[in-house]
Amino acid sequence: MKAQNQNIDPKSKAAKGNGQAEPLLSEQLADSLHHSIDAMSQKASATEQGLRNSMAASSRYLKTNKQKLERNWAKSGARKYASEHPVMTAGVAFGLGVVITALLRKGR
Repeated sequence: MKAQNQNIDPKSKAAKGNGQAEPLLSEQLADSLHHSIDAMSQKASATEQGLRNSMAASSRYLKTNKQKLERNWAKSGARKYASEHPVMTAGVAFGLGVVITALLRKGR
């Protein structure tokens, strides 16, 4: 009986009884993990780009509305009243906070 001489790299292939090489389990696992990481990387990249676009759009929207709110506040009577009566304004704000908190706790 003639012995089979198999020159197979033990790091990459394992010998089968029929002389063919089959990938090691560790290589199969590594390939599977590489594919999974590549797929996750592509999804994460798309998600990141979407978030960046949303943040840029939100930033522009908020900047525009901030300017409008500042203009409206400068013209409002509430601003004038708040600057003339700061203690009363603080009291009203505190009272509203207490009422809102009480209403929210009742809702539970």
